[in-house]
Amino acid sequence: NWSAGEPTAGVDAIINITATATVSLAGETCRSLLMGSGGGAQLEIVDGGSLTVDNATIGTGGGASLSTSGFGSPVLTVTHSLTISSFCDMVTGGGTIAIGTSAADSLIVSGTLQLTGNPTFSVTNLAMRDGSVLSAFVQFTGVTGVVSAGPAVLNGTLKVYDFSAPDGVYEVVSAGSIVGTFDDVQLPVSGDWSWMIDGNKVLVMKGAV
Repeated sequence: NWSAGEPTAGVDAIINITATATVSLAGETCRSLLMGSGGGAQLEIVDGGSLTVDNATIGTGGGASLSTSGFGSPVLTVTHSLTISSFCDMVTGGGTIAIGTSAADSLIVSGTLQLTGNPTFSVTNLAMRDGSVLSAFVQFTGVTGVVSAGPAVLNGTLKVYDFSAPDGVYEVVSAGSIVGTFDDVQLPVSGDWSWMIDGNKVLVMKGAV
């Protein structure tokens, strides 16, 4: 229930209460999406739902979360840039996620980017800031990373979680180029995990591969 009516392409959408909003219909849109000025705002895009915005900020007040469901075919399209603020997160469960259409657009992460499923996930540029976290939840179906057409600037922490993952190589970032590296990498204590930057990719490996 929107206090000023349902947002449209020319209207900003602001979620500033501790509550969960769900996008379940196709064709939903707004100009800019601003989440979390009141803390704890949650937005989930589920099967059959699609959301298109010009720009998005997750967590102007901290504690906000944006996610796509791991079931079905949710769609999130950000025409320009999306910012994940400190103490907030974005969870990529599934579907199609596309961020940016020009060289000036970016996915900017100061909070946590959680890779949890197998979406089609593309961005124009990726900027991991100091203090940010890139979490990869590797399941029995693997995990799908983020594909950046331009450079991926690495900072912060890479965390890998093993949820019955088979031995293999998993790509968590693929980019036009890799700039910098993570300040810290936390791998599962069992399973013989390792990681590497291989050219323009960030790979995590389990077992003797």
